Amino acid sequence: MALTLEITSSASELLNGETATFTFNFSEELVLNETSAFTSSDISAKTDDDISLGNFTDLQQSEADPTIYTATFTPAENLIASGNVFIAFNSVRTVSGEGWENRDALAPVSIITKTIYTLSNSEGTSDAITLEEGTEDSANPITFKISRSGDTRAAGSVNWNVIADDSVSTTVALADASDFSPEATQLPGGVVNFTENQTDETIVVNISQDKTYESNEIFRLALSEASTTSGSPSEIPAEQSSIDVTLTTDDPDSIDPVITSGDEAGEDGFIQENSHHNEIVYRATATDTSDQILTPSSANITFSLKEEDFNAQNDSELFSIDELTGDVRLTFDPDFENPKDAGSNPDIADNIYGFVVVATDQAGNTAEKRVSLEVQDIQLAPIATSPSRVSINENTGAPQPIYTTQIEDYPYPMMYGLKNVNDSESFTIDVSTGIVSLKPTEFPDYETKNSYNFTVTLSGEEGNSEKAVALTINNVDEAAAITGNLTASTDEDTSVTGKISATDPEGLSDGSYFSIATNNSPDNGTASINRESGSWVYSPSANFHGSDDFTVTVTDDGGGTTSQLISISINSTPDAPVISGDLSGTGLPFIGDPEKDQSIRGTIEVTDPDNRIGTSSSFKLVEGSSPTSTGGAAAISEETGYWSYFPKEDYRGPDTFAVQITDATGSTTEQTILIGVDDPATNESAAIGGDISGQGEEDSTTPITGTLTALDVEGLTDESIFSISRAASFGDASIDASTGTWSYSPKANFSGTDSFTVSVTDDQGGTTDQSISITIGGMIDPVSTPNLTNDSGRSSTDNITNATNPSFNGTADSGADVEVRITTTGNPNAFTSTFSLVGVANSLGVWNLTLDDDVALTDGTYSVTATSTIDGEAATSDPLTITVDTTSPVITSGATPTGGDDTAVVQSIIYKAVANDASPLPLKFSFKPDNNDDAAGFTINPDSGDIRLNSQQPILVKTAYAVTVVATDAAGNASEQPIAMTRDDLGLSNEAINLETSSGFEKSQSGDRILAQATRGDVSIPSSQTGKLRVLESADDGIEIDLTDTLIDLDLTSRSANVVFGGRQLKSSTVRFEEGLTADLVSDAESIETTTFKMTEGKDTAMFNSGVIKKSTIEAGGGKDDILIGEDATLTNKTMIDLGSGKDKLTIEGEVKKAKIDLGDDSKRDKVFIDSLDLVTKRLVIKSFGKKDKLVIDGETYYKSDIEDEDRRIGKIRIQFLDTTTNESIDDNDSDDISIVVASNGFDFL
Repeated sequence: MALTLEITSSASELLNGETATFTFNFSEELVLNETSAFTSSDISAKTDDDISLGNFTDLQQSEADPTIYTATFTPAENLIASGNVFIAFNSVRTVSGEGWENRDALAPVSIITKTIYTLSNSEGTSDAITLEEGTEDSANPITFKISRSGDTRAAGSVNWNVIADDSVSTTVALADASDFSPEATQLPGGVVNFTENQTDETIVVNISQDKTYESNEIFRLALSEASTTSGSPSEIPAEQSSIDVTLTTDDPDSIDPVITSGDEAGEDGFIQENSHHNEIVYRATATDTSDQILTPSSANITFSLKEEDFNAQNDSELFSIDELTGDVRLTFDPDFENPKDAGSNPDIADNIYGFVVVATDQAGNTAEKRVSLEVQDIQLAPIATSPSRVSINENTGAPQPIYTTQIEDYPYPMMYGLKNVNDSESFTIDVSTGIVSLKPTEFPDYETKNSYNFTVTLSGEEGNSEKAVALTINNVDEAAAITGNLTASTDEDTSVTGKISATDPEGLSDGSYFSIATNNSPDNGTASINRESGSWVYSPSANFHGSDDFTVTVTDDGGGTTSQLISISINSTPDAPVISGDLSGTGLPFIGDPEKDQSIRGTIEVTDPDNRIGTSSSFKLVEGSSPTSTGGAAAISEETGYWSYFPKEDYRGPDTFAVQITDATGSTTEQTILIGVDDPATNESAAIGGDISGQGEEDSTTPITGTLTALDVEGLTDESIFSISRAASFGDASIDASTGTWSYSPKANFSGTDSFTVSVTDDQGGTTDQSISITIGGMIDPVSTPNLTNDSGRSSTDNITNATNPSFNGTADSGADVEVRITTTGNPNAFTSTFSLVGVANSLGVWNLTLDDDVALTDGTYSVTATSTIDGEAATSDPLTITVDTTSPVITSGATPTGGDDTAVVQSIIYKAVANDASPLPLKFSFKPDNNDDAAGFTINPDSGDIRLNSQQPILVKTAYAVTVVATDAAGNASEQPIAMTRDDLGLSNEAINLETSSGFEKSQSGDRILAQATRGDVSIPSSQTGKLRVLESADDGIEIDLTDTLIDLDLTSRSANVVFGGRQLKSSTVRFEEGLTADLVSDAESIETTTFKMTEGKDTAMFNSGVIKKSTIEAGGGKDDILIGEDATLTNKTMIDLGSGKDKLTIEGEVKKAKIDLGDDSKRDKVFIDSLDLVTKRLVIKSFGKKDKLVIDGETYYKSDIEDEDRRIGKIRIQFLDTTTNESIDDNDSDDISIVVASNGFDFL
């Protein structure tokens, strides 16, 4: 039998806080295990919309009947709903194994767990109520019904209030407290209370009938803050929470409004020319009363301008007015020289403009007021646009032009000059061109003077201006001058020495400037050089003769290098023969038995580097070398070199004799033959020969070498024969354990004799010692140029001090006597005299000497030399020139600012420090450190003394400022001058910054600039320009700029493709799109001047629908770009359109006056469309025109060949071709390359 289920409940409807018990009665017992279980999570209660009605918990199986289960149901809070209980139990199994029959068994359930409050009118709806004006003295009541439903078991309450503000209406007059009671001071309101299980209540609002009120007064009655005493949830549905009530009247209004604004526009009736185009110049205000309302009000008044009447001095055509706000704006650019008042009649126009404001109330009553506005003349000064900093390399000669003054277009005659400040005496200027040159006597030299400052003056017909310029001299590495032994000669196998000296403008002071690089070493020898003194040693390779060279590198203090070739000539000399073969022999002692005694024998061989061994060469014993001292005897064959040795009977030990060979040149070589007569029962000493002495020169980098030979009757066969048993005292010695080759290197600056001991160890462990003596020839070391140790200048190499008893140090030979001489020769402050200091160099060769306190040097220049003496030899250093300066500078610029440019707060010069000093060397200016003043808010030019306000914001909030200027001369002498400043001195305005931005932009200040930032882009302007624009985000994620005045120095970086300009004028600004954007630029601004628009790679569009585009640049970037110059736009005064790379299209529908178009050198198919040749009223230049480009004028197409036929000109259009063009065909249907330029949708114009 299939499984069935019956579900029952203790309650079918539950209120807030109640629970119910559900019983689940199965027809058969369930199997309960890990894979088959019935739990609370299998039960749910939901609406038909799958909204949960509550939760089941505490599922229990009946002990009496295992087919029955119970569970507790808890309803959800804040809900009124009905639904069913579901069983989601898919893995249940019965004991019999049968499946479900009614597995979709349901049980209904309803819950009510919140209280609902609603508002209705007397008709039971939420519709608005209209109540006409009454005539009786009694109040006119309005009845409202408040109902509640849901869980009404507990008492409850709800607030009600009458509302009359802009949230109710902005077009209909609002009711006030007097409309409800003559004595009332506030609008009605209260609380409605409900008892337990109460569902309805009424409130009555009385409308006063003893007064008249304006037409269509309105108020709103609204519910709020519902609650119950049980704390259960309460709700007021929005659609039933309020009712609007309108009060009406038929009373007429016959009273005219009153205009309360003045009769002068602008600032006290004036504005300056070339300003306020499309800006507010006047705001009309008015009040109105009626027969019923005696209190003046500005509500429901509109404004207009009276029709133009030149005879009545009414120029309303030149103005516009906002009918709601009364804002009056100029619709033209006022030009004092070309007045437009009086219909532009030159006979009567006087730059005094008039207009008549008309105010109209809701009943049609009007009032008028005549307003005047006078335009004032302003003087125009030339503006320099060239940079403030330039640089040239040193040693480039004089005279030379170093700066060209560039200016904005200036319509009047002008002249250039140099202001007599700073370094103006070093320069000349062309009064016509503004080119500044160094004078013929002013040679640029970094070490002498590394910077200059001058100021260019611009004198115009209507005003003057200045441009401060800093010139930097770039340091260029200069070659060192090298002198001394640059060539040398020597004999074969003989070393040669020399010395070189060097001077370098960059300095040679670190004691390590001479070197020989590995790749610059000699080919046929070795070379070394002392890195400080320049002493060098060259040793030729064995037997080499001929020419060789090596290159010395001099490295100056700045890291610059100079190379010098040293050439060596090696003379050929005869070489002695070389003997080899059996140079030793061993044997047993003679015992006097001819049968057993055996002589010791061997044969020697000879070779000669000069190949001079011939038949006349012969061997012989060297006279006096026969081993007679031991009683032995030796003999040699003159022809074969075969030798034999006969020891004395019973002699044991070593013995020697010498043989000699003479070659054809007469060169001879001697060779000692070592003999060992060994008795196995005793240990005999080794016989040691070879190089047992050596000699060299002090500080040579070439080691002294030699080779020892040894013979021992006990044998020397283990290849570990030679060792150093006593080290050298004044150098380092080593020896090859097998070959006997030794090497000795003396310590620095050592000269004299030294020795070390070599031990020879035989195969039986017996040792024999041999002393090696070394002789080092001495040479006095050069003494270094003295160093001024208490240099107080700006660097350790200035050699200037404010100490009157200066100290010096340097290096010389260890233990040398040192004398320092200070000479006043050439010092204008002292007679010629010499001061002497004496001392001794320490073991490291370092000396330190100080002038005694009782000797004080006066201010001036001195020459200092050091002389070292050792062993009667003396060496004198190069002279050091020092300057003693103890006089502090005098600051003459006073304690208050000298004045600056009040129109440019940050970075304008507000004080110039000036000081005099006895020394001709330049002064340095700084702020006194750790002075607890305002120095952090300013910067000071260390060379010119110019003090400027920097970009730190905290300084801007103060009212008074103080800093202390320190002037320091080259010797470190300093003077101080406290400076006190006010906000007026700094040109700081007390007005709050007012940059209007929409949601999404965050405003901040950095120095004198305001920054508005959002994800769509960054806008930066000077603080003085904040009232001249509004920045908004458009609905299509773009940026909108509304120019409310002439805006100067805008910097816009857009991270959005869409940018829109509108309004007045944009000048000297930059607009750029971030890399990767496809730009969509639209401009409706009245004027754009000296502004650059930069688009990037992509299919960009740019539309300049209207306005004058003057001296500006439009850079399309790469990609397929489309630019439109609309019919209401004008290109003028050197405007450049750079199409960059890609297939681009330019359409010109407006007038062209002096513009330039660059099609780029990419050889792509660019198109230029000009609606009419008559639009080009002056000159238009098209650059980089290639074979693939085309020009369409008045519908007629011109290719390169057509333009060549026209002599590269069509009317006032000039064509410049690419230097090289492709040979591809121009027969190309590229209509699909031309996109239609349309206005971007979605921009929210201001």
